[in-house]
Amino acid sequence: MTEAAVGPDYVDALRRRDQLALLLLDLGDYRAARAESERVVQRGEQALGPDHPDIADWRNNLGGVLREQGDLVGARTQYEVSLQIGEEALGPDHPEIATMRSNFGLVLLDLGDLARARAQCERALQISEQTLGPNHPDVGESRNNLGCVLREQGDLVGARTQYERSLQISEQALRPDHPVVGISRYNLGIVLRELRDLAGARTQFESALQISEQALGPDHVQTREIRQLLDGLPPL
Repeated sequence: MTEAAVGPDYVDALRRRDQLALLLLDLGDYRAARAESERVVQRGEQALGPDHPDIADWRNNLGGVLREQGDLVGARTQYEVSLQIGEEALGPDHPEIATMRSNFGLVLLDLGDLARARAQCERALQISEQTLGPNHPDVGESRNNLGCVLREQGDLVGARTQYERSLQISEQALRPDHPVVGISRYNLGIVLRELRDLAGARTQFESALQISEQALGPDHVQTREIRQLLDGLPPL
């Protein structure tokens, strides 16, 4: 309807297409999500110029699609460009910069650059807490991402602390059955399993599975992965 009214290159139309790309990503349709996201970036640059803050957001979202597809180098490029544009347009302490740094940290984690990943995630957490307060859901997400880095570095106790705080924030700020809460419980379950707290891990996986089945469906990639982890735990 928006494209019919104002044309496909109008900013509002591009923003709606970007939201469609994010929904397709959540549904696991990575190919369609990438096509929509790439289209948004291409047309957005033509309409707004390469240095507009919306371009930073759209490149960040494209990076997320590429990361899910396994194109880690491509995702890193999008995140780096997104962060550069965003800092120049919004300043280094803007809450959106925290999100960009956190995502950049995650792809660095995937690429095995743990030291840089930790630096990005710690800076993202610092910005989020300073600008949004300690109990904002974005802070919970930043703590979750930092926990992932700490776990890969072998700091299981530190990772557990971050995951537990992330879960507490997310449950209070969102709702107990929100998909973000499910991700926090999933990650907490993993680190509890590695700490040999199998009963605790089972509890977290069971809750995460219930949330994922309700939010994403029984056949979603995330749901199947949680089910496999739960089935792989030894009986109590």
